[in-house]
Amino acid sequence: MERCTNMSDKLNNLITPEAWEGYSSDQRDWLVFNYLQKIDKRLEYLERRKKIDTGIALAGGTIGGFVAVGSALLARMAGWFK
Repeated sequence: MERCTNMSDKLNNLITPEAWEGYSSDQRDWLVFNYLQKIDKRLEYLERRKKIDTGIALAGGTIGGFVAVGSALLARMAGWFK
């Protein structure tokens, strides 16, 4: 089984049904395999990204909470609220 040439160029574009018919069985197998590999890498990235986004949101919420409490205390000390 020999890998078809210019596979990366073919993966960047959608394959039309007419083009699919022109590929040999081995080429089709490689196309499917490469698409599955790309999907797997994208899912891994999204799964890692979710953890990073959650951590950033937690840190931002914590900092925002401290700023809100600090500003309320400063406003009370300044006599803006009684």
